[in-house]
Amino acid sequence: MRILLTNDDGVYAAGIRALAAALRGKHEVTIAAPSVQRSGASHSFTCSEFGLSAERVTLEGLEDVTAYAISGTPSDCAKLGMQLMGEWPDLVVSGINHGSNLGTDTLYSGTVGAAMEAAIYGVKAIAVSNYAFEPENFDMCIYGLERAMQLMEEHNELMLLNVNAPDGAREECKGVKLTPLGFHKYPTEYDLMPNENGEEMFYSRRGIVYMSQENDDVDDRWLQKGYVSITPLQMSFTDENMLALLKKGWRE
Repeated sequence: MRILLTNDDGVYAAGIRALAAALRGKHEVTIAAPSVQRSGASHSFTCSEFGLSAERVTLEGLEDVTAYAISGTPSDCAKLGMQLMGEWPDLVVSGINHGSNLGTDTLYSGTVGAAMEAAIYGVKAIAVSNYAFEPENFDMCIYGLERAMQLMEEHNELMLLNVNAPDGAREECKGVKLTPLGFHKYPTEYDLMPNENGEEMFYSRRGIVYMSQENDDVDDRWLQKGYVSITPLQMSFTDENMLALLKKGWRE
């Protein structure tokens, strides 16, 4: 299988290198990832009046893998990476992200945004994230990816999957759950602190997340319990139930 790897943590991040190391033995792997950290870029892209650079780079231990450092967003990397491959890939894998992408994270995530960009163009895509911001072991993420790839083989209509896994060895995994997205939000407060140049700047607070409360059968809850979560995603934001309700009695 021809697989394009991308991410939002940058081309030299440990997560994407772990992906390449795990996949290159059985697949033709190409990497196209941001030249710098682009977390939180969501599905943004570079407008046509601004050019993109794509530099061939060599990753230590992965000298046989074609890799590009691209000056754009994760979505740019997915689309330009597919072009640089010559023939479009069979699969795009985005990750492994350093930090989970659960629930409403998917709206902010460059990791998910890159996968969604591929899916828009008809290429199957999987976003993969590790629960830890400073991961030590990507094995459970690789296992979750393998299960997601198996799902796509069994269900050809599947286009986009979001995988989240604990930081740990494969044998520590308690199981794999198919889950809906949960709901959580971050604090609205910003802290005023000096930056490295002594300038006063507002920094959003991290580390405090208000998680799903009413439903335990969601991605964030299962991940906290030591399970891998896999969620099928779609590109439409249409609220079908509300649209049907509004159409009742609607007069043009």
